[in-house]
Amino acid sequence: MFRRKRHPGDQAHTHGLPQEIAWGTARRALSWNQLCRDIRSAVRALRRERAFAAFAIFLIGLGAGLLTAMFALVDALTLRKLDVPDPDSLLHIVAMREGRQSPLPYALFERLGENLAVADSLCATSNNFVPVTYDGQSMTVFTLFAAGDYYRTMGARPLLGRTLTSADDGPVAVISDAYWRRLGKDPAVIGKTIRAGSVPLTIVGVVPANAHELWRFLRSDMVVPFRIGMLLESVPPEKVFRSNVFASARMIKGITLAQVQHRLDALWPRLLAEMIPPGQSLEEWTRTAGAQARVLPGNRGLVWTDNSLARATMALFVLAAMVSLAMCSNLAGLFLSRGLSRQTEYALRMALGATRSDVVRHALSEVLVLSVFGGGAAILLAGWLTRLCSAILLLGSSFENMGLDYGVRVDARVAAFAVAAALTTAVAAQIIPALRFSRVDVGDSLRSGRVTISSRLGGRKAMLVVQVAAAMVLVSGSVFFVRTLQQLARVDGGFRAEGVVVVKLAGRVPFSEAGPEFFQELLRRVRAIPSVAAAGLADRVPMEWNHDTADPITTSYGGNILEAKSDSGCAWPGFFEALKVPVLAGRDFRESDRDTIILTRELAHRLFPGVDPLGSYVRVGKNPQVQTYQVIGLIGDVRFRSPRQEDTRMFFVPCRQVWKAPQTMYGMTLAVRAAGAPATIESAVRREIDAMGKQAVFQVISLGGLVENSTKNESILASIGTAFGAFTLIFTCVGVYALIDLTAAARRRELGIRMALGADRRMILQLMLQDISSVIGFGACVGLVVTFVVARVYRAFLYGIAELDPLLMSAALAIVVMFALAAALLPAWRAARLEPGSVLRLGV
Repeated sequence: MFRRKRHPGDQAHTHGLPQEIAWGTARRALSWNQLCRDIRSAVRALRRERAFAAFAIFLIGLGAGLLTAMFALVDALTLRKLDVPDPDSLLHIVAMREGRQSPLPYALFERLGENLAVADSLCATSNNFVPVTYDGQSMTVFTLFAAGDYYRTMGARPLLGRTLTSADDGPVAVISDAYWRRLGKDPAVIGKTIRAGSVPLTIVGVVPANAHELWRFLRSDMVVPFRIGMLLESVPPEKVFRSNVFASARMIKGITLAQVQHRLDALWPRLLAEMIPPGQSLEEWTRTAGAQARVLPGNRGLVWTDNSLARATMALFVLAAMVSLAMCSNLAGLFLSRGLSRQTEYALRMALGATRSDVVRHALSEVLVLSVFGGGAAILLAGWLTRLCSAILLLGSSFENMGLDYGVRVDARVAAFAVAAALTTAVAAQIIPALRFSRVDVGDSLRSGRVTISSRLGGRKAMLVVQVAAAMVLVSGSVFFVRTLQQLARVDGGFRAEGVVVVKLAGRVPFSEAGPEFFQELLRRVRAIPSVAAAGLADRVPMEWNHDTADPITTSYGGNILEAKSDSGCAWPGFFEALKVPVLAGRDFRESDRDTIILTRELAHRLFPGVDPLGSYVRVGKNPQVQTYQVIGLIGDVRFRSPRQEDTRMFFVPCRQVWKAPQTMYGMTLAVRAAGAPATIESAVRREIDAMGKQAVFQVISLGGLVENSTKNESILASIGTAFGAFTLIFTCVGVYALIDLTAAARRRELGIRMALGADRRMILQLMLQDISSVIGFGACVGLVVTFVVARVYRAFLYGIAELDPLLMSAALAIVVMFALAAALLPAWRAARLEPGSVLRLGV
């Protein structure tokens, strides 16, 4: 009957185990059994309340799904590492020229390979779009020119055949798995030939997609040895060493970036001194090659774009977090309302021996079940949104069908984030109601037998404050983004985009075959097409993606030398007419022009303040490559890079004047102004280009499309931000409606007494609206404060407006307050129509 007291020396065992271990195992089993029972009970309860469960899953899935989709964007653009073995051991080596990161001359890369002992493998890459033919089918493929141990550096293994090695310098090629599939996934593709112009390339291997991931977002279709790439670009052998390459390496295990940088700092000056090209001084060579080399982490690949897109996605992530916060607050209100209806049930549980922790655990088990389904809904929603976002990002891109892949997808990492976001949202929404109802007064609840609602409703009011604040942040952001788009649409770019079709030309290998005479004849043929009003050629058109140039241009004026940094371009006669860029003074180019130049108005004012520049001479370039030109024309200021461009200093020279073989593959762009349908014009231009040969159509797009694409980030922010704001505003209105309705139920007896004592419906309506107005006003004030902080995230995307424009902030405030008060009117009016007699008779 009585158990002997156990002493420390006793060796009691249970089923062969020490008793302490057995008890611990029993406790864990008991906890697991309790959790299973709670989950089964939660499933049964949610099946009885299917409408509640469905709405809760909807809120969890919506909030977590939006946040997950934006996380997938941020992850793809800024966080995700290369999908290669040990990406953290990769590094990039760049040259520093005038404070800017630049590629290395190929000659210096070769010497680095011989002297950089801290690298396990080293490679260099360049790239281009190369028109090729395979089995009678012609296409343009994004091709990587690789030197050194490219595939060893990437840690790639072939799917078929072999990869390239540092010993390969013949006409061989390795193709990607995606390109192989486009070719029909022929299992006997190894040994077959791809023709790039007159150069036959033998396919020696097929590799997975991640093997060609060094250039972030650009997936190359084909890799050829570097010297073959130079042959395709018609670069003379004696000039190959001057070609720029992007160097990458894989560090020896145990070596750090700092150690590689230290070794490179000691090595670089010696390499510069050893590799001085003939006819150049050390100073000129140092300025050309870069005075310093810098080591950069390579785990995220080489990035060819600026970080504006990454900043836009970060701004969207912040806005999505505000939506998720609003959904969480709305869900908490839903849990609180449901808890009020189950107040008697909780009291009965506690009367039968349940503890506060049991009540909280049971409530959280329901959350766990809802989170599983909400997480699944979030993954489905995020998958759809990421596909939509990927399509939007690719829309209008110059590389839309040329291997561009932002890698936005729902993988295991993103799915785990979705489940975590769903669970966090649900737990955060349930924990306060669960703790509140675990403190229920058992005696009062069981004696009264009905639900008791506090008239203060502090928890619901706090949740509504959060919703109103989130709505204020999102609505103000959408107002700012929409206004920015309107401001950008009003910007005069200095040209007229209506009716202009832009045809980007791709050279056929070898590129040097198409000279100035070819383009002169092409212009003659295109201008002869019916309905073509004007046509011109240039190395760039407005709003086209390109690298900024900053060429020095100088002139002598009043005994002083004036200098400016300016964008530059080359154009054929008729280009300005095709774009309707006004020639303010002088004339356009002629076929016979040599050593002539046309300036924009802003550049002319900088170089020739207060005088007529026509007939004057300017010098372009740096010693020893300075060229003198005579000013023959003055054109209006043109925003070539972006509608945001403030500095419109630019000059043009005749393309014939600066033509050097080989010309780059996609260096010329044809602008055609015509009155006919764009599809008809495109077809006619294609026929002329195909008939002439030597060039192929790389891409056709309207100039208006390029203008729209130049504000893509702002459009994405405006559309998604507006959708987020609308979602949050709708659910905020639902929260306002629910709070007024709950307040009316809690104060039903009080309202009946007031009306019995003489209060009319107007006074009751005013009383109800006064109560909710203070909550809405406080939430709006909190939202204004948060907006001041959050605005720093998206300030870079605003244009033509102040960061916190008081007029726009007032408009956003008015929208939120008006919608919230409108949502409060119906339940407040219903409360004002109570019959005091029936309320007092029933005693409720």
